[in-house]
Amino acid sequence: MTIEEWKRKLLDELTADTEKRLKTATKDALKQVQGSLSEYYAKYGKEGVIPQEAFLSYKRNLKMEEQLQEIATKLNNLEFKTIQDANVELYREIYNLTGYDLFARTGINSITFTTIPKDTVLLAIQNPVQELTLKSTMETHRREIVRQLRIQLTTQILNGRGYREVAEQAAYIFNGDYNKALRVLRTENRKVKTIAELDSLEAELKKRPNMKATKTWITAIDGRERDSHRAMNGTTIERDEEFILPLARGQGPAALTGDPSEIVNCRCALEFNVEFKDEFLKSPTWQKERYQRWRNT
Repeated sequence: MTIEEWKRKLLDELTADTEKRLKTATKDALKQVQGSLSEYYAKYGKEGVIPQEAFLSYKRNLKMEEQLQEIATKLNNLEFKTIQDANVELYREIYNLTGYDLFARTGINSITFTTIPKDTVLLAIQNPVQELTLKSTMETHRREIVRQLRIQLTTQILNGRGYREVAEQAAYIFNGDYNKALRVLRTENRKVKTIAELDSLEAELKKRPNMKATKTWITAIDGRERDSHRAMNGTTIERDEEFILPLARGQGPAALTGDPSEIVNCRCALEFNVEFKDEFLKSPTWQKERYQRWRNT
């Protein structure tokens, strides 16, 4: 297994585990909503529906909307924390794996495996554009699911729909929110993978001024790739340069700024090409480190 295959396996496993957590959270929230609806129908329903006058009396409709908003907000907060925790774990693992990859290819072990503080990771992966941060994205999703629950469920009750139809509509809304959360998770994780790789490489280069590196865009070609990403396959640039696509640009796959159509669910990867100056390879430092590595094996 290559290092890149190892990274992808780690990414896939962590993403799959996080998806299960998100699904469980969604099921729990939906169960609460349907439970609240069931109570309303049991208390105020007649012949399977809730009469308008009963639903609107004593501001019962507003009280129900408050309950729905509270449940949706708690779900959104949990989704945010779950995705953020996955991002932090992935960054730490990919950062160290990239360091190990450089060691395996160069024989120079100058990167210390460590648990990077959470605050440091969050600062590293934070999108500089406020509107594109994970928090901002999840807040947009929160407002949307609250709006849908408030309008669609209230409308159905006022239109004389029975519990089963309203409960099914609630399930439809929560399923849509879950799918949005999955897109956010997958896109954020792939962005984090790119950022962690670049940060790890940069840390190594600072320690090794005689080492230089370029990066190559590797497209996941399987018939589902975007035309613009297929065209990027094999493109090699300096490590600190930006890849330029028709509708976005940035440091690497998913770590782009521009049209979401170029970013969301990107499955491409980076490949690093490391080179040394000849005088460095002949230096006493190189020989000493190589000897120590051999001696300790």
